[in-house]
Amino acid sequence: MTPFRILPLGDSITDGGTKLRSYRYHLHQMLSGDEVSWVGSMLGVYDRRTGLNATRGNALLAEPDWPVSAQRHEGHWGWTSQQVLHGHERQPQRGSLRAWLNQTPSPDVVLLHLGTNDLTKSVIKFHGRVATVLNHIRGVLRQLCSVSPSALVLMATLIPHCRGGPQAIARRRVVENAYNRRLRSICHRQISGCPQLQLICVNLTASLGCHQLVDGVHPSPSGAQAMAATWYSQL
Repeated sequence: MTPFRILPLGDSITDGGTKLRSYRYHLHQMLSGDEVSWVGSMLGVYDRRTGLNATRGNALLAEPDWPVSAQRHEGHWGWTSQQVLHGHERQPQRGSLRAWLNQTPSPDVVLLHLGTNDLTKSVIKFHGRVATVLNHIRGVLRQLCSVSPSALVLMATLIPHCRGGPQAIARRRVVENAYNRRLRSICHRQISGCPQLQLICVNLTASLGCHQLVDGVHPSPSGAQAMAATWYSQL
């Protein structure tokens, strides 16, 4: 396999919170025989801090099967697609996508799983529009294109969100289905001004079930491993 640089981009589901609950760790194991480098401004896993004291993550130093160089990513805990695109109003020190892309080597492959927090915080809570979220996703793609115009972007449909009672989950599924359907439509259209950007939709929705989430939102070790296997099948 040709050497390539991978950028994992998303929110807490991309971060994982721990080694075994991060798909990045499991994917690193699957790619161990290949010449792969991981890029991003974040390192390790979530530091459990918010606001102005939030850092760029906690590197896991005593993990021989997951070296620090393979722990780089852009998984921002609790962030929406708008915040990834423009920065978090309460964490300005963490920057935004354009700054991250300018500070790190250009990626050849982007693993994009983003939108879970938008649906929770905007669409469901405040009756926002799914179309607005998709506009932010297009903005993310355009910024990726500006730095890596011929990158391969594996854009994932959202893993299921299973927090709440039956009615809350049923309502969530309606919103998720609308989001995932429109996300797939982006894959079949060229992003304006980005003729060489390669977009492939990845069905992470079907890769794991509610029983593979630790809190109804974040993958358990088996869920993270299932996500990694799906990413790997596309690589």
